[in-house]
Amino acid sequence: MLRRCGLSCSPCRSGGVKKVDIKEELRDALQEVAEQRARLDEVEARSTELETEMATFRDDEEARNAMLEREMAELREVEESRSQQLEAQMVAFREDEEARSQQEVAAAVAE
Repeated sequence: MLRRCGLSCSPCRSGGVKKVDIKEELRDALQEVAEQRARLDEVEARSTELETEMATFRDDEEARNAMLEREMAELREVEESRSQQLEAQMVAFREDEEARSQQEVAAAVAE
């Protein structure tokens, strides 16, 4: 089947008819649609792949954050324990110093 292309090129302006093969146009259009569909499928596949990678990254990041939070909590506990130990040692040291000082004063008074 043949038809005019609808453009105003010189054959049509001069009264001639430029004929176009509709089957060929349809075949070309279908080929273009198939190529676009293939590109779209590739883009969708890549998009799905990226979404999977992002989900994996988020899961890994959440696991790392949870691990870091646990480590920080442990470090805080260790720091608190050490602080309490140091405070107890300082109190014991002061008490020992005070006892020694009182003993020295008592010994000096006894002499």
